[in-house]
Amino acid sequence: MRIIETVLASNEARKRSMARKVAAFCNGTLRGKTIAILGLTFKADTDDMRDTVSIPLAQALSDAGSILKAYDPVANGRARALLPPGVQYCSSADDAAKGADAIVIATEWQEFTKMDFRKLRTTMRAPIIVDLRNILNEEQVRRSGFSYFGIGGRRRQAFETLSPRLVSTRPFWRDATMTEGEDLLLQRIAAAE
Repeated sequence: MRIIETVLASNEARKRSMARKVAAFCNGTLRGKTIAILGLTFKADTDDMRDTVSIPLAQALSDAGSILKAYDPVANGRARALLPPGVQYCSSADDAAKGADAIVIATEWQEFTKMDFRKLRTTMRAPIIVDLRNILNEEQVRRSGFSYFGIGGRRRQAFETLSPRLVSTRPFWRDATMTEGEDLLLQRIAAAE
């Protein structure tokens, strides 16, 4: 039983560590910054909140002094009892992004891939997207003026199937499209882990 408890504790710690990565992308501090969390369920097309990354992530962001805005297409109501007090629940992804210092994609809802990123950028305080599900088309998001940080497995490129020759095998922190500052930032994050 001790092994299972250790694994579960490790998984929770890993989810909470996402807040440290968000902080790194926001110049090292979260206090007073508005973070929009898009997607609250553990997977798209459900209202199931079991084992979702959004709960420990929101708690860690809140503990760090962030102002949280959240949107999920179906689970805003269920999330109210599970996320920290003070979270502002929004009726759309665009509404959540207004005035935000960063957007964090926590669930792979397809509607997030269809956002108008150029328009979205004009409503935000800082153009930062942290994609925990790698669902966005990185090139499209960057062309819209965002700093894009995909975390986790392979890029899904907005659910498109890519030819194997187009998929990079390099670690994400050595992405050739990154600016020198983003590259150094991601190296610091990797070292912190």
